[in-house]
Amino acid sequence: MVSASVNMFPELNSVLDIKTSDSIIGKSVGISESDVDGTFLIHHFLSYFLRNDHPVCFVTLVQSFNHFNTVSKKFGLDLAAKRNTGQLAFIEGLKSLGEFYTLDDKYDNMARGDNPFVEKGTSKHALAPLYSYIENICNGFTKDRSKPPVVIIDDISVLLSTGYSLKNSISLIQYLQSYISKLEGTLVLHINKGKGSCDEDAVSVWKHMCHFFPLQIEVCGLSSGYCRDVHGEARFILR
Repeated sequence: MVSASVNMFPELNSVLDIKTSDSIIGKSVGISESDVDGTFLIHHFLSYFLRNDHPVCFVTLVQSFNHFNTVSKKFGLDLAAKRNTGQLAFIEGLKSLGEFYTLDDKYDNMARGDNPFVEKGTSKHALAPLYSYIENICNGFTKDRSKPPVVIIDDISVLLSTGYSLKNSISLIQYLQSYISKLEGTLVLHINKGKGSCDEDAVSVWKHMCHFFPLQIEVCGLSSGYCRDVHGEARFILR
């Protein structure tokens, strides 16, 4: 059954064979959704790593901090408190990218009336500023925290829908995976493949993730059709 509940979290850990936080540290986790909402898994991993004292850099491209904090409080976790202690760094992805763009090319781009979220073929910006921002945060974590950092991104398909290219979206994933692995940390990426997995670019990104990520979780509608009490199914692949 695909729905978020406190009782589901231990069951997920059992399915994933996660007995301690150490058993998943150093791995990359890919989460895909199609037709049903898979963000309950983001809440699961966010809660799991924070409760196990790992520093978390959480990049959201969809919902606000208040949304995630409200949901987390239902599970007994105060994200605001975690952020105040420095254990949680929260990045509003699109807002940050817009600020990076404005700072770098304020006058030139404003004069042309460019959309800050549409990447030009010759642009030197792409997603490098977002990567650097995440890297700086994780570097700070390694100095201040004893446990390896965790980076969670929800939902990377938003980059594609707002104009960033498939190439640069995949490059961001590759750079992040390489960097986080050097820190022996964990990368968790969520992507929406569209209704019926019809978003070709998002599907291409997911195929890349499947090739390089040892843990993959696919959330989709029931193959057997509609059921009143069960909203979807999840498939787990652990290499």
